[in-house]
Amino acid sequence: MKKLLRKIFGNSISHRYREVLDKKAILNNLKEEPQFQQQFPENIAIIFIATNKYLNFFPRFYESVNKYFLPEISKTFFVFTNEPESPQVLVNDGDVIPIYAPHIVFPYINLFKFKFINSIKDILKYFSHIIYFDADTEVKSKVKSSQFFKFEQPLFAVQHYNFVKKINPKQFEQNPQSKAYLKTKPKNYWQACFWGGKSEEFLEMTKILEEWTDKDIKNKIIPRWWDESYLNRYLNENIKKVYTANVSYSFPDLRKIPKPFKVRISHLSINPPEFKGENIKESVRK
Repeated sequence: MKKLLRKIFGNSISHRYREVLDKKAILNNLKEEPQFQQQFPENIAIIFIATNKYLNFFPRFYESVNKYFLPEISKTFFVFTNEPESPQVLVNDGDVIPIYAPHIVFPYINLFKFKFINSIKDILKYFSHIIYFDADTEVKSKVKSSQFFKFEQPLFAVQHYNFVKKINPKQFEQNPQSKAYLKTKPKNYWQACFWGGKSEEFLEMTKILEEWTDKDIKNKIIPRWWDESYLNRYLNENIKKVYTANVSYSFPDLRKIPKPFKVRISHLSINPPEFKGENIKESVRK
C-alpha cells in the first residue's frame, strides 16, 4: 500500500499515510520520563559533510545550531567540503573549521563518512563530545543541555520515524558477506542523520565502522542503506552503550508532529538552496 501511494501521489501523500498510521506509536515515543541531567559537556565538535551543492545547506544549519542547539555549550563546526575556501564557511569567529574532502559519487560519499571523521581524530579527541548531523537537517526549536543530556550512555542516535511502531528486519543488510550484516536479532533501527556521544567512545565506533566499510568496498559490497547499515549493526551489537533520542530529533518536514510536541530537528526534503555569493554572516542574517 505504501509503495502504491508513493508511486501515485509522491512522497508527500505517502508521509501523510504514515502520519495517520503511526500516530499512536509516535506519541508514545515522544513521551519522556522526567530525569536529571547526567552528562555535562565542556565542548562539542559538530561534524558536517557537504560537497558541491550540499554546502549551500550550511549557512542555515549553522544559524539554527547556534540559535537553538545547546546554546550554552561551546561548539566547533568541522565542515568537510571540496570548497574549503567558499565564503559559506569562512567565519571570523573561528568556530568553523573547513576541511578539504573530495566530492565522491554517490553512494561512496556516504560510505567515506567514517573515513573523513577519522582523518581528524587527533583533533576531535580533545573535545568532550562529538555530534554528527546530516547536511539536510535543521534545528527548529531550542534544545538545552539539561533537556538533552539526561542519559548516562556514552553514545546516542535518533529513532527512525518509520520504525517506531515495528522494526522491519528487511531494513537491515541482508547480505551475510557484508560487514554491515547483523547476526543477532535487531533491537532497534536508528536513522544515520543525527548521532554522537563522548569523544572516546565515538572515535572507537567510527574506527570500527571505517574498517568495516573498507573491507566491503575492497570486496565490492555495498550495503542496502550505506553508512546507516553499518551504524545499525554497531549500535545493535553495543545496545547497552546507546541512548535512543526520540523522533522529534529527526522529524521529516513532510509530516506534522502530534500536538503538543515540537520538532527539535527537522529532516529536510528540499533541494539545497541557491548560493547567492554572500558570506556566511550575511547569509544567516536573512
